[in-house]
Parts: sequence; structure tokens; C-alpha cells
Amino acid sequence: MPIYGMGEQSGHMSIRLRAHQLAEQDIQDYGPIERSDQKLESRAEYHVRQMQAHLQTLQAVLIDDVDAFTSLVAEYYAVIYKGLLVAYTGLKEPFRLTAEPRYVTSVNLDDSEDEHNFLGLVGLLEITKGEQATRRANAETDGCNPDEYLLTMVQITIVDMKHINPDGPRCFIAYDIMGDQITGVYEREGVSDEVLYGLGLPFAETIVSTTTEK
Repeated sequence: MPIYGMGEQSGHMSIRLRAHQLAEQDIQDYGPIERSDQKLESRAEYHVRQMQAHLQTLQAVLIDDVDAFTSLVAEYYAVIYKGLLVAYTGLKEPFRLTAEPRYVTSVNLDDSEDEHNFLGLVGLLEITKGEQATRRANAETDGCNPDEYLLTMVQITIVDMKHINPDGPRCFIAYDIMGDQITGVYEREGVSDEVLYGLGLPFAETIVSTTTEK
């Protein structure tokens, strides 16, 4: 199978190096986010589409066999990303790698100015589920209906550390919450689908159920 017009071994090495670059760039942009196997495959396929879209001419061909190329990128990307995730989050000092992501996310659970930083959908759900559990316990202690205490909305602030403008509009997305589940987008401003996708956060078209996310 010819890849980039090279032999199979060198072609695979080229793809592996490119997959490493893509995985590393995702972590540098969005942080060491925990992603499911399905999300990793989807992310790799997205990168292949982006590579094709950025070719200089419509007649240009990325490779001879796009499906085979995409499959290899997805395979290498998933393995490399998981390895980097261990390096950034699983190793102890002084061996742990450090990242200062371009995009920083925090969640507000009430009307106060308290913001709780998190990484990805898994991190967001850990915070919201913990808050809901506390509210259920408080409702039981007070002898009240839990529905009266539970969150119905959370607001996520997204800061692009490369383009900080204190006087500019705040970039955010607010989610409707029902129990432990994100059920919809209440409001959003200044944040694109592409950034939300990179952050592993749902947007209107992707919200079906978040309770099964691992």
C-alpha cells in the first residue's frame, strides 16, 4: 500500500510521527483530557479531514487509499494519546510532563464568582455529579424534595490564553442539567463548535446523553 509515495515501512513511520504531532498538539491546546476510544477515533478522523481540507488545490490527493490512511492515523493516534495522557497525569514528579493548555475551562455552579477548573467532559461531570449528590443529601437532611435543590443549569467559561482580552466579551456555554445529565445548550457566546469539540465538550448537535461518558 503506497503512502505518500514511499515504501510501506517508511510510510508507516511518517504516519506515526504525524499522529504523535497531532496528539501532542491536542494536549497543548486543550489539556490532557481523558477521552474514550470512540472519541479518540473520531478526533483522528477529524484531523485527517482537516489535512485534506488544507491541501493547496482541490485536485491534490492526500494519499492513494484514504480509508487505510485514516485507519492507521486513528490506530497510532489513540495509542500515542493514551501514552501521553499517562506521561502528563499518571507519572510522579519529577517524571511527569506538564502542560499549560491554550484553552482553560471552568464551571460556575451558582450565581457566585466561584469558578471550578476542569478538563474535558469527564472532569465537568465529576464536578456536577458531586454537587448534585451534595444537594440531594442537603435536601434529605432538610426533609425537602431533591428537585428543589438540584442544579438545573451550569455555565462554562472558556479562556483562550493566547488571546486574553480583559475588556472583550466573555466566552461561555451554559448547559441545561437534569439530574446528573446534560440535556441541552441553554446559551452560548464567543465559542465555536471546533473549540468545544477539541475540549471534548458537547454542543447542541452532539448532546444525546452524557451519563455514559468514560
